[in-house]
Order: sequence, then C-alpha cells, then structure tokens
Amino acid sequence: MSHTRGVWLYCPRPPTLDEDTTHTAGKPAASGATAGIYLLAALALHVGIGLGVGWLAGAPAVGGAIGLALGVPSSLYLVYRRFRNI
Repeated sequence: MSHTRGVWLYCPRPPTLDEDTTHTAGKPAASGATAGIYLLAALALHVGIGLGVGWLAGAPAVGGAIGLALGVPSSLYLVYRRFRNI
C-alpha cells in the first residue's frame, strides 16, 4: 500500500520550542519536604557556624549551643518567608 496525501493531513506535527506546553505557573509547589529541608539546612548552618566560632574561642559546645539557639528562630523565619504567599 502506498501512502496517500490524505493520511499525512491527520498526522500532528511536533511542537516547536515556541509552542512548548511544559511550562508551569510562576509559583513553585509547596511541600512539607521542602519546608523540612529549609529548616534542617538553616539549623545545620547556624550550628556549624557556632561550632566553628566556639572552636576558635576554645569552647565548641558553647558555640554549638548558641548556634542552635539562634538557628531555631532563624530557620522558622526562613521557612515563613519562603512560604508566606501560599
């Protein structure tokens, strides 16, 4: 069988880059996992900085405790700022 011209009229053409429909809306999806990662990353950063400063001062446990005390409210604030428009 040969292909007739009518068969090719019904074949959809592939989308071009301008017609790509995979773009999503401007807002990223909010998830509990993302919020948890933000909390843990900010907390680990503050504790690490506190440990480093405490190690330089000769008391890493005190520095880590201060980093933890500053990291908890800071991490909560960062998550609030990230997800406040939801």
